[in-house]
Amino acid sequence: MLPAILTHRIVSATTRSRVNWTDIPGWFQWRSAQEEAALRFPDGSRFLEVGNFLGRSLCSLGDVVQRSGKRITVIGVDTCRGSGVEGVRGKDYHGTAVEEGGGTFAGTLHRNLIECGYADSISLIVADSLTASTFFADRSIDWVHLDARHDRD
Repeated sequence: MLPAILTHRIVSATTRSRVNWTDIPGWFQWRSAQEEAALRFPDGSRFLEVGNFLGRSLCSLGDVVQRSGKRITVIGVDTCRGSGVEGVRGKDYHGTAVEEGGGTFAGTLHRNLIECGYADSISLIVADSLTASTFFADRSIDWVHLDARHDRD
């Protein structure tokens, strides 16, 4: 028999209602670009989003692809460690999520994919973009959205 606390966690995790991508924190505002990509690219295409944070735009992309009725593979890539201090404001926008996750927000990102209903339709690669790029043959990705670190050296 499972301990009561473990049983409670299993029950509450399986009875939780689905989340919509709009409920996930983030800054995503370019859904129309996703819709255009889903409209223009054929069945069998592969879409890649680099920089996922907690999954707001990635889950939106999953929704757009699902609504298109096309068989499009969706893949997300993120280090899940945040970007640190960045941008003109010199702010660490991911720091709280990284701290709350014990050094990573991978669990929160994955949970959001699951709760939005995309556990079986979106693949997640936890790695930096250079490492992840070695997993793909040249010209094997049809559409790429780069939304990783927002400053340059």
